[in-house]
Amino acid sequence: MMDRVKIEQELVEFFSTKETLDPTSLISEDTNLIEAGLDSMIMIELLLFIEEKYGFWIPEAYLTEEIFKNIKALSTSIIELSNNKNI
Repeated sequence: MMDRVKIEQELVEFFSTKETLDPTSLISEDTNLIEAGLDSMIMIELLLFIEEKYGFWIPEAYLTEEIFKNIKALSTSIIELSNNKNI
């Protein structure tokens, strides 16, 4: 079973290093990633990070605005997808 708190911490660290995100807002579990400036380049880096860190690629069908609402939503999706890697 994956640890939600650990995933959220790892994602906060990942997003905190991205210079194109809004520098005036502190990235937290509740930060709206799209409003903070999530763009296609960061999205690709994120997908590669998830594949490397958690061992799977998020299917295109799951790449919706809802999954990137905030880090909590993203970590929930990572856990759900890791439990069903046959997607």
